[in-house]
Amino acid sequence: IGSRPVLLSNASVADALMRTMALLALSCLLLCFRLCTATEAVQEKADCKQDVQCLLKAMTLDEKLQFFAGDLDAIDHVPGVDRLGIPEINMGDGPNGVANTIPGTATSFPCNKAIGDTWDRNLTARYARAMAKEFKAKGKNMMLGPGVNLARVPQCGRMDEYIPGDDPTLGAELVKSFVKGALDENIMTNVKHFGNNEQETNRNQWSANPDANVNMEYYMKPFRAGVEAGTACLMCGYNRVNGVPACKNEDIMQAAKRWGDNFWIVSDWGAIYPDAANGGAAEYINAGVDMEMGAHDDAQCTGPDVPATEYGGAGYCNKGDYMLPDRMKAMLDSGKITEARVDETVSRVLGALKTAGLLNPKVQDDFPAYVYTDYHSKWYGPLAQKDVRTQHSRQVAHEVATKAMV
Repeated sequence: IGSRPVLLSNASVADALMRTMALLALSCLLLCFRLCTATEAVQEKADCKQDVQCLLKAMTLDEKLQFFAGDLDAIDHVPGVDRLGIPEINMGDGPNGVANTIPGTATSFPCNKAIGDTWDRNLTARYARAMAKEFKAKGKNMMLGPGVNLARVPQCGRMDEYIPGDDPTLGAELVKSFVKGALDENIMTNVKHFGNNEQETNRNQWSANPDANVNMEYYMKPFRAGVEAGTACLMCGYNRVNGVPACKNEDIMQAAKRWGDNFWIVSDWGAIYPDAANGGAAEYINAGVDMEMGAHDDAQCTGPDVPATEYGGAGYCNKGDYMLPDRMKAMLDSGKITEARVDETVSRVLGALKTAGLLNPKVQDDFPAYVYTDYHSKWYGPLAQKDVRTQHSRQVAHEVATKAMV
């Protein structure tokens, strides 16, 4: 005799379905919670011990895109990633001492050309190290120097910034000493102005047109020496090279990038030109530039955080524009740049920080902390007002000036 089916009322069926759905929903919520908390735990507890590839994998896309442009009007600043122990980058103009600070609070060292005139490797290293100590005391972990262009045009308006004179071998030897001297104080250097920026007149329009072999063997020799010594970055200049803006010139930037993996290429302030608007920056990025600074070089630029002071305007739009994170995201979404290209830049920046010891928490603790006014004004912050001059700096400056007399 077959069993008879059990008949359930409509209410019982509905109640059973509701209980089942509630259990499924609760299970999904618990699973999501466990996944989310696991991800957060990985992010919060990632201990990469200064391993560049580990840090790169642990970073979110938003964190990576911060590294492509300066983000403040008044200070030359690139954010870090606190949760991973990646420090912010605070640049200070040079190249013969801390600039853009309260007058009389930092040593004005003899110019870079003077150190070239000494022909002295040891003194060059001590000159850079003394300077680096003052940058560190001002809270800056990168100096925008040294300059290594050649004295090919006697009227060059910035020849005082350039170590080599007209001798690329001398320049190559001394830039190594300079970079290493600064690294002794965990200060990153920026070798400039890449490339062929041998004059200032009409600097945004004129083009240097060197033969490729002459360029690499002569003009680029000091730049390569700087990279091999451990400089953090090269600064591409305002001029054109063979008709193409230096910061958009794939030939010279890709040639330079074959010299090493632990440095990046940053634009001079305003050297990413207006053709970078509306996604045009992708051409600069794909050519090889990694970081944009000071998109609009306008001395009248002011904002709520950078009012005028007795020393002048506090800033002039030092932040980027065309390569800020939202613009970078749009270029990624449109396929104009790739995530692999993003990772290349971030890996290079992390490598430079590691070379300088700046991924080490103990080294980071040696730097004074910025406060709000340090970030948002060149003149109001306590670090800007701090007098960092020392008797040692004066002695080194005097020795350089004396030995440079020829």
